[in-house]
Amino acid sequence: MFLSGIFFPLSQLPPWLRGIADALPLANSVALVRPLFMDQWPGDVARHVLVLLAYSGVAFWLALALTRRRFRR
Repeated sequence: MFLSGIFFPLSQLPPWLRGIADALPLANSVALVRPLFMDQWPGDVARHVLVLLAYSGVAFWLALALTRRRFRR
């Protein structure tokens, strides 16, 4: 949560840590939702949505693989 931009702005992080934080799903969710609370449209919506979809796809694939593995036993 500390690397997502909820409590502290990501702009205050060192560049190498900001790169890691930008790849986290919660940071992308915050980047989409925070401007909406201020009656603004978020910038770079497509990138944030694609990152969230990628995490969702990987999580779904992993859950499916683990479930199939468990049922084979």
